[in-house]
Amino acid sequence: MRRLFTMSSGVMAMLTAAAVAAAPFVPASAGTTPTPGASGAPSGSTAAGSMPGVVAQPDGWLVYTSTLASKLTLTNVQTATLNGQKAADGSCSSQGAGTAAAGSAATFEEETAFNPQTCQEKIVTGTLAPGDLAKLPAATGSVPVSGSASAPASPAAAPQAATVYRRAYIKTAWIDPLNITITSLADNMRWPLHGAGGTLTARVNPYKFKYDGWSSTGPSKIKFVTLAGNVGWKVHETDNFTNTDFASFVYTVFGVAGWVACGSPLTATAHFHHRVTVRGYRSGARGWAWNDSRSGACTDLVHHGEWNGYGWTS
Repeated sequence: MRRLFTMSSGVMAMLTAAAVAAAPFVPASAGTTPTPGASGAPSGSTAAGSMPGVVAQPDGWLVYTSTLASKLTLTNVQTATLNGQKAADGSCSSQGAGTAAAGSAATFEEETAFNPQTCQEKIVTGTLAPGDLAKLPAATGSVPVSGSASAPASPAAAPQAATVYRRAYIKTAWIDPLNITITSLADNMRWPLHGAGGTLTARVNPYKFKYDGWSSTGPSKIKFVTLAGNVGWKVHETDNFTNTDFASFVYTVFGVAGWVACGSPLTATAHFHHRVTVRGYRSGARGWAWNDSRSGACTDLVHHGEWNGYGWTS
């Protein structure tokens, strides 16, 4: 079984430093999980609160201490506690949606704490400053998927010298305890304004951490859907990623403490799901929606991020 620690020396140095700071742990054997003691409790267990990037509270909440938001200059900052949805397999999903007027600034949302028993999450939201966009992770090395279609003019459209276009995006990401984005999906669309005809264009950027151990279904086929009343269009995209390296890394480097922090699973398989929608209105307004979920080994240690705005992103 290949491991996540077959990575660049810079990232490995950071992970090793975190592991040393969290010592002493007894690393698990490769390809195994730690063995519980005779009482049923993990032998030599250490509190999950000592895991780098995650603090386990006595009330069941996991607090993520390494976040993207801490690097940003957010304005209009708000916090909230949201109720997620628990599936039959016990996994939790969360969702969000919104609209924004023409010319509005980009917005950002990130999960800062999660309760796996209740599927509740605490989030921080805010408006992104122009300089913040460069601080957010790009899908480096991803292979984008593009598509286009004809957009007929609205019957009520006034004659124009040239078609004016606007572009908008939504992106969601799953972020590990050391603030490394492990999967993301960006959904971009370009559309004509004010009832004019033209060309609809979309680009989808799926991303998985570039080192080994990942598989995915690939993004769904690009399909443009006309909004009710012919007021605009939307593109809905999905992708599903599966990995064993993340949990294997936690078991190997953090030993029993890592296994306990992961919920003492008997597997190393983890699943990360993305479902994102971008909407463009003839008026120039934009909209977005997402419904993402995680399930499997150690996924409670991974938190969610989302941002959307005008323009194009990877």
